[in-house]
Amino acid sequence: EIENGSDHIPDLRLLTLGQLLIRWLPRLFQHKHDSSLNLKKTSSFLDENISWNDIQSETPTSPDVSWFVQGVQPPLSCPLVELWKNLCHPDHFLYVVILSGQ
Repeated sequence: EIENGSDHIPDLRLLTLGQLLIRWLPRLFQHKHDSSLNLKKTSSFLDENISWNDIQSETPTSPDVSWFVQGVQPPLSCPLVELWKNLCHPDHFLYVVILSGQ
């Protein structure tokens, strides 16, 4: 991990699909125990205070939300690096599709 002044750069090899979706789509994804959509909590990709059980509890805020990578719905606790290694497109991008009824 690298620290640059007050900016903490996390080890992105540990980043999960759920953490990424919580960060980029906070209105569609949140932690189960965070019912208030606390945007301050999602201000960094990796919160060192979040346990493995918290990572597994990432959930869509609505039952109408679904996500797919190459036609499959991986668990939100899946590390992005592993998804990329196994499911990236030939152009080396990982395409994540989010469907929402909202």
